[in-house]
Amino acid sequence: MACSCRLTSTLDDNSGAILNSAIYDSVAVVRGATGLLIGAGDPGASVNVVRKRPTSEFQGSVEAGLGRWDKRRLVADVGGPLNTAGTLRGRVVAGYDEAKSWVDRYKGDNHVFYGVLDADLGDRTVLSLSLERSQEKSKATPWAQSGMPLIFTDGTLTPFDRHDNNAADWARWKKQDTAFSAALEHAFNDDWNVKLRYGHTKRDSYAKRSYIYNFSSDMSAPIGGTGQITDREENVDGLDIRLNGRYSLWGRQHQLVAGFNGSRLKSELFEQRRVSVADAAAWMGDSSVRWTMEPDWAAVTNQGPSKTTVTQWGTYLATQFKATDRLSLIVGGRWSSWKIKSVDLPGSPYYDDGIPYIDRKENSFVPYGGVVYDLTPNLSAYTSYTEIFKPQYRDDVNGNQLDPLAGKNYEIGLKGEWFDGRLNASAAVFELRQDNLPVLDDGNLNPSGGYAYRAEDHTKTRGWELEVAGELSRGWSMQAGYSRATIRDSKGGRLNTHTPIHQFKLFSSYTPASLPKLTVGGGLYWQSKNYSTNYDAYGLRDVFTVKGYTLVNLMGRYAFNDHLSLTVNLNNAFNKNYRVDTGGHTYGPERNIHATLKYRF
Repeated sequence: MACSCRLTSTLDDNSGAILNSAIYDSVAVVRGATGLLIGAGDPGASVNVVRKRPTSEFQGSVEAGLGRWDKRRLVADVGGPLNTAGTLRGRVVAGYDEAKSWVDRYKGDNHVFYGVLDADLGDRTVLSLSLERSQEKSKATPWAQSGMPLIFTDGTLTPFDRHDNNAADWARWKKQDTAFSAALEHAFNDDWNVKLRYGHTKRDSYAKRSYIYNFSSDMSAPIGGTGQITDREENVDGLDIRLNGRYSLWGRQHQLVAGFNGSRLKSELFEQRRVSVADAAAWMGDSSVRWTMEPDWAAVTNQGPSKTTVTQWGTYLATQFKATDRLSLIVGGRWSSWKIKSVDLPGSPYYDDGIPYIDRKENSFVPYGGVVYDLTPNLSAYTSYTEIFKPQYRDDVNGNQLDPLAGKNYEIGLKGEWFDGRLNASAAVFELRQDNLPVLDDGNLNPSGGYAYRAEDHTKTRGWELEVAGELSRGWSMQAGYSRATIRDSKGGRLNTHTPIHQFKLFSSYTPASLPKLTVGGGLYWQSKNYSTNYDAYGLRDVFTVKGYTLVNLMGRYAFNDHLSLTVNLNNAFNKNYRVDTGGHTYGPERNIHATLKYRF
């Protein structure tokens, strides 16, 4: 019976590469605090990505996709042995995507190249080298989720919809990553193995952005808005060493994992120039309701030349101890060190003879414990406890960085496995107690123009979730999950109301026995309402509420033969018009269709 508190880990992936599904075998969300093995972990969940590896036999595929809004996708994937003995294997993946959007004037594209080599240095040793290059560009790019404002300055409603774009025509965004990694895996015997990994990523990003957050009621001019240009380079180095094994004690076998990992991020901001709408009113188009002229950036003070270094490292040790045939105990801990230093460079208006304006260091010990008891051969009960340590990079209204998030996580649940693992189900109840929880500060901005946050202590997040996944009968599979969670302050008031309390997901597919080449399926997503409290004093809670909504997606796949298949996805099948941001006119995509033709060889 698999344990919910499983004794596995993911590499502290510091590549930071643009997430393009073409190069991944799987992308999974790992729930729960992750600070034990990867350091400064998130108390909610982490994303575990597994990149494609070379195969022992030659294989390849090409695929082409077309969809609404001029969406085009091309992917080629080839891999296999490179010598007769098969001790050297390689794989190359290349992908290209481009599309417009349901948001007016937006257009973007991205491409990726990924190559990996695996070499058997012996019967028990494998060396892996990989290179990844990705680039993403877009035009008329909205600033995060900054849709058009919901109200005018007099409090009346604005007429904007899901097509309106808050970005100027000259807004641009470009990001380019180059990542290299080397990994060595060695098995000492059938019980013990060690893995070492080093990775380096160079990341360049350049953005010209704009948004308007307030209009006069006749829309003749913006009252509040910002334009900004940034140019940044980041270099990330990461190292991971992990030892896994089984040992015998008192007549039983137990598991152990130990390791070290760390990373260093060096970020240099070359340029950051910002203008307010007071300086930019002349570029507002009266009829188009958008900024139509780009400012003279050379005339704007460059506030950016600065450098930031973030270093974190830690060591960990954990064991799963099999106390009886039914009872397992898990205990472990991690010592973590984290530090950040930021300094303005010559040319910055804030330059102060090289004296850092941020210089902080935090050390933390994160303990972890769990108990698993097999109630039956198919059903286990578990409980777990871990502490939380997560440095955060959000600022308050004065520009001061919030202290690291700290707290404790408790969980109790059931896990079941039936029909030789073809059907799995789980149920869990959890509570998070956190200090320094970041909470949006009533719509205020920080000195850099972003949303300001305040730190809330003695908060509690309570909730529960249910999941089921597997094959219900021959040819029929299903995956479903429901979660409920609320965050409250020390007095019981609700926090982070922009997050829905309830969420439900369902996906099912069916391959008829009479038509084995055809697979049909569909998915459903539902969430409850969420809202912003920023304008409660003006009686505008309803305006700043995102109503609960349901989305339905459909799919069909037909395999013409063992090599050629066609997949068609219909997203938002009922064309639901739904807002995704409590603070502005930002909406999800309309109904759209996408078809992919794939050939395997």
